[in-house]
Amino acid sequence: MDWGTIIGLIAVIVSTIGYLPYIINVFLAKTKPHAFSWLIWAVLTGISSVVQLTEGAGPGAWVTIATSISTGFIFVLSFKYGTHDIKRFDWIILFSAFVAIIPWVITRDPLLSIILVTFIQVSGFLPTARKVYKHPHEETAVTFVANGAKFYLGIFALSAFSIETVFFPLIAGSANIALVVLIIARRRTHENNRDR
Repeated sequence: MDWGTIIGLIAVIVSTIGYLPYIINVFLAKTKPHAFSWLIWAVLTGISSVVQLTEGAGPGAWVTIATSISTGFIFVLSFKYGTHDIKRFDWIILFSAFVAIIPWVITRDPLLSIILVTFIQVSGFLPTARKVYKHPHEETAVTFVANGAKFYLGIFALSAFSIETVFFPLIAGSANIALVVLIIARRRTHENNRDR
């Protein structure tokens, strides 16, 4: 077993374990997923998996495939257990994300495709970030830490390094860490306001 395969397997394990606390907290009504975010993430990680596989990403694509399965499952859970705090802003983001899929389907340029997919993936964070700003305790931060780690690990598992294969996991990993920072900051603000 080569090094890339080992890192790819570790990233998949980190991904799977990382989603478990989130799913458990959903069933315990501690976490309320935003359906729009999870729908965007499920669709786009599925697309990114296909792009990575066609670009020869090898084991580096495994984590993206695992993520598309997990995010799809959480999207299904969000119908029953998700937030009902859905605003016009969220609808605009959802509509924009799916409109942006059109140029992805039309273009034959792999680089443009992965840039569009990554942009749409990151836009999926916006409805959840808006919700976190108001309700920071309705998200499971450890899952997004694991998500950031798994995407970074996925980079080291790539069989072929190029903008097309590295761009998505690098940006997706960073977006997850940024959300964790927001969750922590907003929780501290809420706690400080309660202490006053």
